[in-house]
Amino acid sequence: MEKADRRLRLIKEAWEAASQQLGLHAMEAKVAANLMVASLAASKSAGKNTVKMHARQSSLAKGVVKLVFTLVDSVFDLQKLRGVFWNLGTDFQEIFREFGTVPALEKIEGVVLQTMEEVVGAGKWNEDHEDAWKWLWGLATEERVGRWRHKDKEEALAAWAVLERRMLQELRGDEDRKGPGKDFFRDDSSSEVHMEETQTKKLKWGDGTKEPDDMIEKEIVNHASVEEGGKKRHKKKNGGTLDFLRIHIAGNDKERHGDARNGQKDSKTHAQRDREKGAKDMDSHERKKVEAARRVQKRLEEGRKVSREVAEIFSKELFWQLSEGCPTVRGAYVKMPSAYVETNRAVLQRLLAYLDAPAALWEDDEELAMRHLTFNIMPSDVPLYCRAVLRTFQKMGGREWTNRHDAIWTKVLNLAGAGLSHVLIAACHPITRALVMGSPNELVNGLRECGRGERADWACAVTISGESRPRDSLADAREDAPADTDSPCEGVGVSTPRRARVVLGLRRSGQREPRSDWLAAWGEGDFAGMASKRKRCFLCTFQSTDLRLCLQNTEVYDLFPFFVNMSVHLHLVQGQRRVLFYLKELWGDSRLKGEDGEPFFPTQHSAPLTLLTKMNDTAITAHPVVDHLVNLKWDLYAKRRFLTVQYLSLLQVLSFSCGYVWLVHLPPEIGMFFRAVSWAMSAVAIWIFVSRVVTQRKRGVTRPLLFGVETSFECPFSSGSSWNFMRLVSSGIQDGYNSDVWTHFGVEYSVGHGHYYHVLLVAVVSILLWLSACELMLVSEDTATMIVGTYMVAGQFFRYMAFVVRLFDGLHFKSVQIG
Repeated sequence: MEKADRRLRLIKEAWEAASQQLGLHAMEAKVAANLMVASLAASKSAGKNTVKMHARQSSLAKGVVKLVFTLVDSVFDLQKLRGVFWNLGTDFQEIFREFGTVPALEKIEGVVLQTMEEVVGAGKWNEDHEDAWKWLWGLATEERVGRWRHKDKEEALAAWAVLERRMLQELRGDEDRKGPGKDFFRDDSSSEVHMEETQTKKLKWGDGTKEPDDMIEKEIVNHASVEEGGKKRHKKKNGGTLDFLRIHIAGNDKERHGDARNGQKDSKTHAQRDREKGAKDMDSHERKKVEAARRVQKRLEEGRKVSREVAEIFSKELFWQLSEGCPTVRGAYVKMPSAYVETNRAVLQRLLAYLDAPAALWEDDEELAMRHLTFNIMPSDVPLYCRAVLRTFQKMGGREWTNRHDAIWTKVLNLAGAGLSHVLIAACHPITRALVMGSPNELVNGLRECGRGERADWACAVTISGESRPRDSLADAREDAPADTDSPCEGVGVSTPRRARVVLGLRRSGQREPRSDWLAAWGEGDFAGMASKRKRCFLCTFQSTDLRLCLQNTEVYDLFPFFVNMSVHLHLVQGQRRVLFYLKELWGDSRLKGEDGEPFFPTQHSAPLTLLTKMNDTAITAHPVVDHLVNLKWDLYAKRRFLTVQYLSLLQVLSFSCGYVWLVHLPPEIGMFFRAVSWAMSAVAIWIFVSRVVTQRKRGVTRPLLFGVETSFECPFSSGSSWNFMRLVSSGIQDGYNSDVWTHFGVEYSVGHGHYYHVLLVAVVSILLWLSACELMLVSEDTATMIVGTYMVAGQFFRYMAFVVRLFDGLHFKSVQIG
């Protein structure tokens, strides 16, 4: 650990000096000059094609600097290092694309060390610096050497032939099975020659030739038939593939029994029938899944077959290695070792079928990778399992297993294990794991740990090896859920400008639910006594013309039981304010922007909550989800501003009452002070009202309501309030006269000589101000409910009294006529 820490510290210091002080362009020039010197010294061709060579060295220098930058960035990126299995996943082709080919990195190592020595300084450069940069460059060299080549497949098959031959010898009970023996001092070249001799050796069979692999398979089959003594052989299921490894070409696969030929025939028949039935309705996701399944099936049919007898020996040795070396992985196997013979046989057949590209195994069968999650397989278990498999091969091969055999199968297992490790690392994300496992409790717990503004990103993207990738609807990847092409995260970035982000996509049933054009909501819609209802999932394009129709559907809000059950509100966590759940897209956050840089909601007029308000539908606005969202937004943004305006209004009415009503008998200076304050506050009230109206008009926050009266044209929200109307009229009356006139009114009123007109004017202004101050009571939900109830009762009472008055007037008029 101390050595590794010293290496990283020296690399960081040197790279900061190179990138910040020297600059990358200057470093490229230094690398190009050193490459030119090294090339001329090696080829001794000074003066030949100087211009062309300079251009080549310049492009190579850019690639070298880019590679060094990538290596330094990778070793300091903890998120990426968590996904590292055996290499850093460097894209050499992309880095050296301008150069045209990937150079021999071993030959460039000296140039890199010389350049970094010049950057650090000759006086500061020492052996520790050289060791650190050799180690860093060695990572790239080892990764480049460890890439998969076409000839590696033949070498891996030759090594497997050695294992099969050894297993055949054990089955036949041959005493002379030790082989030629392995020389302790044999180097890699001698081992390779021995392997090639084994690989290229052919046996005569009739008129043609047969590979040793084919002979071994035939001998194993013959030996098995002799051993059973004419008994019926074990019938295969599903064409030789294991149940949990079966490729589901159709969604209605059933377990079929019978011999291998009938099983394959039935499988083809069902596959053809399903393809003909769903060819028209198949979406792009389903087509990709079917194509991948066909590729896997084709590989398994054309790949090397593994006999059951070999699988039994392999399983026995593998479980012994797991018990000795990695008991944590052994704990994933809950049954007896004999029950996993077919499982291990399928694993070996998969590895042999993908020997031309081991890393593509999990790309073609993502479902198989995700099924490892059900057994709680962790990324750290993968290298342990690969090591146990390699030791099993070594034990099975005995002395015939050479160093070259060990190296080639190490490469196979590393590439295959790296692909599985990436899937498991992605599934370590709590949201991903919850969707794959179909666990609402895990999903809720994962969302609780997420920051307020990151929940949508968590549900729509996942970081693997430091790279952010869009998260498809993982619930659809489950066996009991069909594919979904409406996922807004499929094939696009995290910031999708025209679709809502997936916040939750759980579906408990195996049937496809119809989807409209609104928000991707909770798949399980049990809500307050409606558990028996089947709910729908909705996806919405917020800028679509159907948004108003979607908002009118109350089922949309019923899909959000989490808002009600998990108490969406602000609370204190360790002294900090935190929101349990935050859905910016629903209430219209003006800061949300798409990939094109344009905001999701250019104006408040286009926000969903604004549309809900304008719809004036009490059934929807009274829904618990909408109520919680409105209260949450009120607490975050509007409550403080509302209280500020109301306190200013309260100060205005108190100062007016003191100056013109309550304190008129005190000395004139006191009344004059309060009257001056009241006059200033009325000017402030008018300014606040005008500024809010102008701002709302610019932002499009309007409604067809003017001072409580419905209109045919749009007016700003503030102008639709009757409270503001009373406040505006009272302030306008007060500021309609200049200060001298009001002073004259006040003086005359204070000495008891005010004109009746003055007294009436003061009374009207006072009544309007006190009525407008009642708006302060709306800050509390209880008092607001009381005011609304009082208003409704008063309205009904006045209607009743109007009817009574008209009735009595009619009766009185009739009595007068009769009399």
